[in-house]
Amino acid sequence: MIYQPAWPLQGTDRQTKTFETRAEAEQWAHAIEVEMDKGAFVSRAEAESTTLRELLERYLEEVTPLKKGAEPETNRLRLMMRHPLARRFFIAGVRGVDIARWRDECLRKVTPATVTRDLVLLGYVFEVARKESGIYVHNPVRNLTLPPGSSRKGLNTIEVASITGHKDLRMLRRYTHLKAEDLARKLG
Repeated sequence: MIYQPAWPLQGTDRQTKTFETRAEAEQWAHAIEVEMDKGAFVSRAEAESTTLRELLERYLEEVTPLKKGAEPETNRLRLMMRHPLARRFFIAGVRGVDIARWRDECLRKVTPATVTRDLVLLGYVFEVARKESGIYVHNPVRNLTLPPGSSRKGLNTIEVASITGHKDLRMLRRYTHLKAEDLARKLG
């Protein structure tokens, strides 16, 4: 038998949730009532009814067009939307372990730097939903470990100075985006 406590709460949307047992349903209802009595109740209805795909679409429509790098971000978001994770989960149910599996799956196909960019973007999508859209949702990306090797951005200024002979800091900064492997290949 399925149990589904539901009642309209003053000033909020109707709150419902389905449970396997009556005891689970009563425990949930009691927890909601306690939160309301303390004045700490926050409706999770939108997070429990919005899929990850819908959240990504909303971000793509409302936030991405305002960015300088809108085109590459659009491509990243569309790729994320095609993943089964985006279609299957409501955002309230997305856990860090789900994102970690997605991360590990992506690492088999693309570079660690690409996966890091995608994780940062996905984390920002959750933050915008929480802070700007008022959706009560945690950020499952926040505590994940970034892929190894994704933080190396290029040569540091001392490495560039020893290679190029430049001593002016402004000139050195022009070259610090280079990777040592790329530079060795070009000089080699």
